[in-house]
Amino acid sequence: MIDLENILKVLTFKETVAFIFPVLDIYAAEEEDQLKIELFKKLPFVFKKLMKSPARPSDQDALDLLTVNIFPLISQILMTSDDQVQEEGVIALHTISEEYLPRDEAIFLAFNVVQLLTKKADQIENAKTAVLMLIEKFADTGYFGKKECMVFLNSNFVSFMENALFKIKKRMLPCLLALSK
Repeated sequence: MIDLENILKVLTFKETVAFIFPVLDIYAAEEEDQLKIELFKKLPFVFKKLMKSPARPSDQDALDLLTVNIFPLISQILMTSDDQVQEEGVIALHTISEEYLPRDEAIFLAFNVVQLLTKKADQIENAKTAVLMLIEKFADTGYFGKKECMVFLNSNFVSFMENALFKIKKRMLPCLLALSK
């Protein structure tokens, strides 16, 4: 894995967008889980650079850039990877939300990731696991409130349990416990 943290220290905002985003796409397409895990561990540094850079256009432009480029990438990796990568991705997404995004934006963007994954859950079983992990983490830490939890329970819970594999069922209990808090 490249030393992304130190590379980002010398790049400008525009260089980060021009050179680092394509590299993130390449790592996301990798088959090896360890590279995806390393990518998720380094992803908060990219957010730090983009959200704290004095040369960024504006907060909203930086958020738009991240929404269009990074969050779909996170969704793609979460829905196509196994548990270990997904757990690291959920941690990265939560860290990014907590440290670099305004709370309302973090809730909105994280719930968009949940909804995107939910749409793919019928075709990709790992998407269900990722949704449950995200719901559990963000509900447990207070990011997802009653509104987000009820949307999930009312629209997705039954379909997630129908013909669910053990892998999904074992994730459901911690998710429900987080939702009940």
